[in-house]
Amino acid sequence: MTNLTLILATTLMAVTTAQPDEGSQVSYRDPSGRMSLTVSHAIDVHRPIASRSFSFDLVLAMDPTTAGVTVTIDQAKATYTAHDMKQRLGTRHLTGQSFSLSIADDGRRLQQTESSDALVIDLGPPVAEGFSIAGLLADTLPVLPGSTVAAGTTWSTSRQIRSLGGWAWGTGQLTSLHRVTSVYRENDHTIVTVATEAEASLDPVEKDRGFSGDLKRTLRWTFDATEGRLLSMSMEQKTDGVCPLPQGETSIHQLTRVELTSTP
Repeated sequence: MTNLTLILATTLMAVTTAQPDEGSQVSYRDPSGRMSLTVSHAIDVHRPIASRSFSFDLVLAMDPTTAGVTVTIDQAKATYTAHDMKQRLGTRHLTGQSFSLSIADDGRRLQQTESSDALVIDLGPPVAEGFSIAGLLADTLPVLPGSTVAAGTTWSTSRQIRSLGGWAWGTGQLTSLHRVTSVYRENDHTIVTVATEAEASLDPVEKDRGFSGDLKRTLRWTFDATEGRLLSMSMEQKTDGVCPLPQGETSIHQLTRVELTSTP
């Protein structure tokens, strides 16, 4: 039994969730607004040898025809550095393009739709698949509770994710424990802050091809319960495992950081 699994079991027995008339409802209702998204990968193979960086300016808007969220890429930049050489990754094809996220599970989560499949950044060999912004959001944005919350409320979630470890993709079940750290009023809005601890074991996306290993991530995020939208999220993820390369399977360590912030 992993540490997080033990914590989840203990917490579910010990913590009483706030009653509906005692807390605030937290659900994705109208995520509209402008957001800045940055992602970085620092890859170690016994020593730091490579890194990636991505930055996006996004515009989110509700789609009245589908009751989902349309995300428009206002600006995108990406670089890859290896052996002290830095190169730009192609992002021009993404500028002005849009993809959809659907609101699922009664407002508890945002999920990727088929319309986003083609909007990827080519990472070059040996990475078999490109980097998807929609996939990143679907795998990173927090899953909300099914009931109202107050300071100290906890809940657990589990979902399938895809994660890039070094130069290959892995997939697995992410188990998360969320804890409300504060609830306060600001400009007539109810603001909820949450800390999340999560872990997953990853298997290759295809048999004998892909990343295998473990990841642990921590998130700190802020949610506007009045409007039903995420205001900010900060994630740090540590991934350790084996990545297949032309010269053979290689043990890698990767530190991933994600910052998502609402902008004017």
